[in-house]
Amino acid sequence: MTDDLKNRERWKIMAECHDAMAPYLVPGYDWLQTEALEFTGALRDDSPLVLDLAGGSGLFLEKLLSSNETARAVWLDSSEAFLAVARKKLDRFGDRVTFVASRLEDNWKALLNEAPSHIFSMCAIHHLTHDEKRQVYQQAFDALVSGGWFCNIDEAIPRSESTYLRAMDFWVQHVYSNQESVPERLWSLRDEWMAHFEKWKIRNVDQHDQPKEKGDDLHAPISDQLEWLEAAGFQEVDTHVKYHLWSIMGGRKTV
Repeated sequence: MTDDLKNRERWKIMAECHDAMAPYLVPGYDWLQTEALEFTGALRDDSPLVLDLAGGSGLFLEKLLSSNETARAVWLDSSEAFLAVARKKLDRFGDRVTFVASRLEDNWKALLNEAPSHIFSMCAIHHLTHDEKRQVYQQAFDALVSGGWFCNIDEAIPRSESTYLRAMDFWVQHVYSNQESVPERLWSLRDEWMAHFEKWKIRNVDQHDQPKEKGDDLHAPISDQLEWLEAAGFQEVDTHVKYHLWSIMGGRKTV
């Protein structure tokens, strides 16, 4: 089975349960979304066009479109399973949302009808190879309007190995301690998510020093990613927010 096929099958299984479980079991999930939308002005700007790369189940765009009634959005993802969930979630926003089918590795910029004012991605780019990460950053810079923001809300490696391992362990302990907070009506989805999480833990925590395949957590150092953003042309590049394993890394296109 090819890497792409394995990933499609993995996310076909995960689409509905990820949508339901992420707010409960991914540390800081909702807070990180709000922080990124706030400091880039996407919640306050008049008529922003926001592109969500690997938009998944649509949780991020639902927050944006509910909070800023002038905003428009582009959902971009390659997963048919996530598309079905996202369409259902975002249907109430009508033509304020456009759906684009593409992998992050492909030339998704060519599929956009209009240059976005903001580009976000959450918990997705770390699955790409490091060369592909750099290509996404360059493509995001090229796609944005002048003055536009790009933010990657994602898992990344901090400065020291020991800090990285503690951050990974924090996520594991967070999941184990918070699974009981999931409402009973969602327990079947929780159990499905937990089964996937246990496999993730083996691949990415217990065997963190073993070779990884594309689709696993191919974490890159924060310092490297900031350099890649600057090399792409972004200004005001920084780790704007950091919470254990998660960082909001990004910059602004000023040309």
